[in-house]
Amino acid sequence: NKSEKKLKHNSTTITLVSPSEEPERTNVPIIAWGANAKRFFWGFKEQGMDRSVSTREGRNLNVQPILNDQGFPLYQIKNVLPRNSPSFKRLMSFLTEDGNANAVMSQTEEMEQHELVRGKPQTLRRSLVSQLIYSDHDHDDAGNHRNRSREILNLIQKGLPKDLVGGMGSKHIGTNPTSLDHFHPYEDGSVVYYRTTGKDFYNTHHDSYDPRDPPRDRQRAYTILLYIRSPKGSPLIGGTEFPRLTQHHHFGAHGKEKEGNDIHEKQRREQVSSGKRGLVVKPDIGDAIVWPNFDQEGKPYMDSIHRALSIPKSTCGQRFEMGKIVINLWFEGFQI
Repeated sequence: NKSEKKLKHNSTTITLVSPSEEPERTNVPIIAWGANAKRFFWGFKEQGMDRSVSTREGRNLNVQPILNDQGFPLYQIKNVLPRNSPSFKRLMSFLTEDGNANAVMSQTEEMEQHELVRGKPQTLRRSLVSQLIYSDHDHDDAGNHRNRSREILNLIQKGLPKDLVGGMGSKHIGTNPTSLDHFHPYEDGSVVYYRTTGKDFYNTHHDSYDPRDPPRDRQRAYTILLYIRSPKGSPLIGGTEFPRLTQHHHFGAHGKEKEGNDIHEKQRREQVSSGKRGLVVKPDIGDAIVWPNFDQEGKPYMDSIHRALSIPKSTCGQRFEMGKIVINLWFEGFQI
């Protein structure tokens, strides 16, 4: 079985379907891509080159491909929220409650999800989570949380490519999925806190599809993962790993590796030295990575499976115990 365990403070218990040893494949969902998002992931001839895209407010953003041997469209978006900007400082104030760990705990749920693997329980994830609800209806019991979520999301979307966030906001939910140029509406989002205990992580998973589980009612076409706080050290400390991907390298005429600008060369070398591990990415603070969960034909893209690496306890020492803070944003793919 997969289940989530109630812990010391706010928590939600969810029971999911138990996967069998040889699971039967459920109905495979197929989505319709909107032209803007599809062009962002696959529409550029020079897929291995940096490119410039615009936000809704006209600010230019640098998008860097994270090259891999599988040709999976994984990108790093630079300076979504520049760390010295007023927007970033305001966001940090929201997310860290100005350094008050107890206040953060009161705003989050502690999630510990388990599943049975060959008859033995195994932990799938452990972290603190705060859901980000995008709604214009704030006159209810959850009004304060909705207001907080909406302000956080408004700060973030101003720094993201307009082709990806054109569907954010409740007024876009009714977008016509049969239109080729439809935007993908905001489906869900969360702030995730990984503590400096060595025990918080999220094991390998796909953000929208698992053949062992019933299909989701709403599919997640693509994921944006924004790094807000990141522990020092190599990408293996608190990075995001894509187990099915391997790092692609450029070689010159004499077999010498060329310098590239898609990700830091130091990060590239450390990924190679990690042996059999998949591609590991650790963006700079204020940067985001983005990837599709479905391929160009709208079928589940299993190369997108990923996991959040833990922060070893030896890296502790910060006054505030939340060693890594990321924000997940998911956008709906209309099923066909």
